Amino acid sequence: MTSIKKQILDSAESGIRSGGYSNLSFSGLAATLNISIEEIEHYFPTKAKLSIAVVIRYRLTVNEALAKISENYTNIEERLYHYANFFERAIIIDNKICPCTILGAEIDALPKEIQTEVKQFFIDNINWLSVAIFADQKNAKLSAQQLIASLDGAALLAKLLGDPGLITQLIARFTQKQ
Repeated sequence: MTSIKKQILDSAESGIRSGGYSNLSFSGLAATLNISIEEIEHYFPTKAKLSIAVVIRYRLTVNEALAKISENYTNIEERLYHYANFFERAIIIDNKICPCTILGAEIDALPKEIQTEVKQFFIDNINWLSVAIFADQKNAKLSAQQLIASLDGAALLAKLLGDPGLITQLIARFTQKQ
């Protein structure tokens, strides 16, 4: 990937994580990166295509990280800790929430192509959790959905209250249930 393309994606992801799809604009990206709008359009002809690229890149990065968690940790508590750490780190490091969570909150206002990619992100996470964390449970998929909903809610609350430790506390409760 070319350096400018990566910079555009990084900046677009930051914009989405800060304020959702409506916060993303080519003119804002151009000003931030000190490039022309035409340069952005060379790589991403539309805002939707740029957003899709951000979501796909993020989803693939998370999927790689999940595969490494499965590979490196056999203990469920350790896997839970490392999974939840994605949410906690985002709040601690840059006070932003997962781009797919932000986009998921505004799903009905998004173009269909973006909706599809955002849904796939959550399906991937549900599938991984169902196997890596909740495989021994009768309702593994429901437990996975509950964990994601809890973590996304905790991330939002942690951001609102300025307390990333809420996520750690939530995971402690989940590991006590196991």
